[in-house]
Amino acid sequence: MSGAALLAAQTALAGTDALTLRFVTAWGVTSGAALLAKRGRAPGRDLPPDAAALALGGLAGLSLLPAAWWAMDLADHLLRLGVGLLPLPALLSRDADRLLSLDLRRASYEAMVLFSVVLIPLAQSSLLWGSLRRGLGAALGSRRGVWAAAILGGGVLALGAPQQIEPALPSGLAALPGYLLVGAVAAWAAALGRSWWAGFVAHATFAYASLALRDDLLRAFGGKSYADPAWLSAILLGAFGVAVALQIIRYRAEPSGKTPVEQATSGKWPVLAAGIVLAAVIALAVIDVARRG
Repeated sequence: MSGAALLAAQTALAGTDALTLRFVTAWGVTSGAALLAKRGRAPGRDLPPDAAALALGGLAGLSLLPAAWWAMDLADHLLRLGVGLLPLPALLSRDADRLLSLDLRRASYEAMVLFSVVLIPLAQSSLLWGSLRRGLGAALGSRRGVWAAAILGGGVLALGAPQQIEPALPSGLAALPGYLLVGAVAAWAAALGRSWWAGFVAHATFAYASLALRDDLLRAFGGKSYADPAWLSAILLGAFGVAVALQIIRYRAEPSGKTPVEQATSGKWPVLAAGIVLAAVIALAVIDVARRG
């Protein structure tokens, strides 16, 4: 339900001058869902955060940056060719950011960093890489549960991305491939480290790098073909970094070499969650195509 609520809120606020309100809404909806999930059916409990696993999760999130942006930019390019351009948003510095009649324009960028990098990823990670991952693991089995959490979580990240702001994390249908990759890395970091905090650091590091390194990416890869050796080299190196970081997290969390395997149990709520997220992603696609058309 949180994904559908996030999509409705972000779509309703797109194009308005309530910039900070979009982040506050996303944080509030996700935090509420995370609190409800903790009181609900999610079995088990994650381990306390481990410093090494957190550092390795951050390395995995940073290494993911080239592949995720390549996937999102390619998706946007294909949508431009097939459907059309999205309306260009106003620059952040020119938006009259207001919240309850307060002019927040001077603090807009700082608020965006605070919510995009810390508060929203924290709530999303507790919900997606914590409660949802454990619940799906119990319903589907450990490995299938992680992959299911990665897919559903990536969909929720795309649904909750604030729409039509600049500079910002990508939004709309074009952002979905990149967020699916983020979901996969964060979910597996949490599962292998047995703590959703590792997934949070991977998620938050990617969000911060997307803001801090976006201009560097544009200067380095702008105008290059998607099959250019520069792109492919960065993607391969990044994939290698992700694989190494996740493997080290795995081996550190399994000193005995044995992995506890969760047995699948019956339950209808994972199917319901998947159906709601799928319906919301379809709605996101319809909205995105309508705007481009």
